[in-house]
Amino acid sequence: MVKHITSNTPAPSKLPPESELTCLHSPDVANLLERAKSLLQEQCPEQALGLLDSTRLKSPWLTNAKGVCLLRLGKAEQAVELFKGLAGASGVYILKFDAPITFKTNYATALLAANDLERCLHVLHEIGKEDNPTVTQLRSDIQQWKRSLSLWQKIGWYLGEYPQRPVTLNFLLGELE
Repeated sequence: MVKHITSNTPAPSKLPPESELTCLHSPDVANLLERAKSLLQEQCPEQALGLLDSTRLKSPWLTNAKGVCLLRLGKAEQAVELFKGLAGASGVYILKFDAPITFKTNYATALLAANDLERCLHVLHEIGKEDNPTVTQLRSDIQQWKRSLSLWQKIGWYLGEYPQRPVTLNFLLGELE
């Protein structure tokens, strides 16, 4: 179901529920997102990224899809930059209030995939939606990682040092919606 933005769009102070935000695409953007989604389901993120890079259409949802492709290609640092623009506000750890939860969780995922555990934890704290499946999965993977640390790494962790050991992510990275 695709909704078209009309003049009845709520004012920025009264945004529609996030589930509706994902449907606010022009028909062209919706079509391109569906094609990219199909390519991603076929495990072809490079082709999906090529498709998204070849369009002149502009949409934050297309930028989000590019970030998902980059994540799945193992280019987490590049994905962080895209998601930071979509979800991040002026501060280092501050998220845009009106950004869809998908952008925020993709940002947290990209940070963790880029081995930036400290910023990921700040973003997860700011998201605050512990019932969100991606937040739950990220927190679970971080807990597994913490359990696998050596005694000295755990002591360092509790003293505020983040061990330079990557967290293993046990799920398909990035969401389109």
